[in-house]
Amino acid sequence: GMASCQFIALEANEFLLVATYSGDVDDDSSSGTASLTVFALSIPVGGPWVVMLLVLLMMALARRAIRQL
Repeated sequence: GMASCQFIALEANEFLLVATYSGDVDDDSSSGTASLTVFALSIPVGGPWVVMLLVLLMMALARRAIRQL
């Protein structure tokens, strides 16, 4: 089957994540949505490693949200 994931901007800090799967011989089709609210946050002084840590944290949170679909 085919899978897709859309990230739709609703408002200034509101987003909708939509995942769909068309299904195949062994699996039924499915879909799911998740609402995301993004808040601005100031990056503390500390160099590039702090930015990298924040990026990794954001990726882990996004991966967890997608798994819940």
